[in-house]
Amino acid sequence: MLSIILAIPFFAAVASFFTREKRNIELLNVCSQAVVMVLSVVLAVWVARDGALFSPGGFLMADALSAYMAAIIGTISFVVIVYSVFYLSEEMRNEIIGMRRFRQYFALLQLFIFTMLLAVLSDNLAVMWIAIEGTTLATAFLISFYNNEKTLEAAWKYIIICTVGITLALFGTILTYYASLKSGMPAVDVLLWSSIAAQAHAFGPELMKIAFIFIFVGYGTKVGLVPMHTWLPDAHTRAPSPISALMSGVLLNVALYSILRFKVITDAALGAADFTNRLFLIFGVTSVVAAAFIILVARKYKRMLAYSSIENMGLISLGIGFGHPLAVMGALWHIVNHALAKSLLFFTAGNVFLKYHSGKIGNVRGMLTVIPWTSFFFICGILAIVGVPPFSIFFSKLLIFSGGFASSYGILAFLMLLPLAVVFAGFFRHAGAMLFGEPPQELEKGEARPLTIIPILFTIALLLVFSIAPPADFMRLLEQMRAIIQ
Repeated sequence: MLSIILAIPFFAAVASFFTREKRNIELLNVCSQAVVMVLSVVLAVWVARDGALFSPGGFLMADALSAYMAAIIGTISFVVIVYSVFYLSEEMRNEIIGMRRFRQYFALLQLFIFTMLLAVLSDNLAVMWIAIEGTTLATAFLISFYNNEKTLEAAWKYIIICTVGITLALFGTILTYYASLKSGMPAVDVLLWSSIAAQAHAFGPELMKIAFIFIFVGYGTKVGLVPMHTWLPDAHTRAPSPISALMSGVLLNVALYSILRFKVITDAALGAADFTNRLFLIFGVTSVVAAAFIILVARKYKRMLAYSSIENMGLISLGIGFGHPLAVMGALWHIVNHALAKSLLFFTAGNVFLKYHSGKIGNVRGMLTVIPWTSFFFICGILAIVGVPPFSIFFSKLLIFSGGFASSYGILAFLMLLPLAVVFAGFFRHAGAMLFGEPPQELEKGEARPLTIIPILFTIALLLVFSIAPPADFMRLLEQMRAIIQ
């Protein structure tokens, strides 16, 4: 099953590049990703009930953490591909792109999905590093998809900053490799996470401290934690909206997954989690505070959503850093909550752009009159992302801060409520300006592409499921992941 999940997007990427008919490309991508979504969800249920899976030879692995991430990748990627079909069809109708770019888009998108799945399903730390570097290469071309000065600038900025980060992560991986060799591990096992995690108590603690700092800063660059975040707002703003949804909802979590893998090793080597937790807290606090005040004064709606991603990754880091079981459970739950809510918001942002042809908040007025369905789901997305009940982000935030108050960081948890209030005010300030007012006279009422509402409906349905009645296997998986991390 693990090999099939990886093989499908890889061969879909090759087939997309060589297929000439638009309809065939659309069917190929939707059907192949539907299979990946089903298999990844089955995998998560299987692992939740029966434990970790290993492929023959031990190259691939799916424990609770990797199965959880694979299910998120598979599901969000499916919705992104369906939305992309309608979104790009509208852009082709407006002659913004041609058939050649359409074909390249889906080939690169499938390669992007393949590299993310490889990163979370590989048991080998070096292969995981290669896969995450592969996500950089695939997304760089997608960020520069429109091939103008601003998109090329954003792509180069993304490549340079993330390559520096991934190089630092390589140093951390090499130091971990050296620590495993020094501990006497067999040469064939020194890069396998499952073997290293069992032997990590024998690793040199000072060496692992240095390694984890490199890992945290390196992969933390890809997570978008402040101050390593500077690539993220430009990349999310300039990329096509479906790609922004996938990067924000999934890619950032894949990079965080990599840090969590090394956290387990480092905590075992040090005999305690205090060192790694402090790093999570420091970068979590700076990310939430910095993003909150920038959201308040944002001038572009996709840039506002990009900084919201930084804020939410900071919240997840806070939950892990608090170290309390409730906070860690909340942080892990927040991963899927943020992925769904942010995908929903980027889809609605894509619809706004198709209609208004502008990314500036000041140029968008009267959404409720012009595109009422998109406006309704835009409001739902904002209510979800700021944590208004009954949306599940309210519950994951509640767990994070309940764990924070119950830990030794209660005062810090209380102070962090202030930037969350700023985020709330910022979102509703900008949303009010966009939803109300007099729309431009030249705009006709109605969605630019009504079929884009279908993937939006699917996304909000999933969000409501996790809000009102989260599946028992999902809650079981959360508990298994918490046990891995702690």
